Amino acid sequence: MIRFVVLSLLPLVLAACTPAEGEGESEGEGEGEGEGEEGEGEGEGEEGEGEGEGELIDNPYGFTMRVPGTHVIDGSNARDVDYLCTLSIDGHDAVVYLRATPTSLGGGFFPVPVYDEVDGFLWEADQVTAVDASYDYGGNHNNDFFTITLGGVRYTWDHSSYGYGFRACQPPDCLKREEGSDFDDGCQPDRTMPEACIEVSNPLPALVDGFAVCAGDPG
Repeated sequence: MIRFVVLSLLPLVLAACTPAEGEGESEGEGEGEGEGEEGEGEGEGEEGEGEGEGELIDNPYGFTMRVPGTHVIDGSNARDVDYLCTLSIDGHDAVVYLRATPTSLGGGFFPVPVYDEVDGFLWEADQVTAVDASYDYGGNHNNDFFTITLGGVRYTWDHSSYGYGFRACQPPDCLKREEGSDFDDGCQPDRTMPEACIEVSNPLPALVDGFAVCAGDPG
């Protein structure tokens, strides 16, 4: 009789020691979901860091002003060109922001950057407007210049002084003005139409006329 009772109770003991099927599945699913959520969080963090690139420069004119960078084109480094210049003729009391991005190389044996992506902006009377603009690197000597068109007048910021080897030594410092067949060249050595220009950097330097005759300028 005692042996029969023991054998009868054995299945009940084994059932009590074995975890229920539903409880095992629940614990497994919980661990899997937790790991998946952690992986998603790490991925989103890395993406956020990439989107944070493209720092902007504070400026008093309301321009959306980038920090100029460098691009590798066909194995050569080509830099962005960003200028901030005054426009003070024809009754203007304005500031012009030029933003030029290199898109290819030209120049044959001595490759130079070509800038087909150019944006121009005018700040005047506390208003910012987009203007048509172009930029030229200026050949092997980098005697660069840029142009905007405003109200049917074409303004070109160029150089009035060139140093050794006929090379400009500073940002553009003067204006050339074209309207129809009329052309005024204020970029001769006497600099009859002076303007202030600075290269954009972060923080932004003061926009003042720092012109000086280039060393080696024959006049």
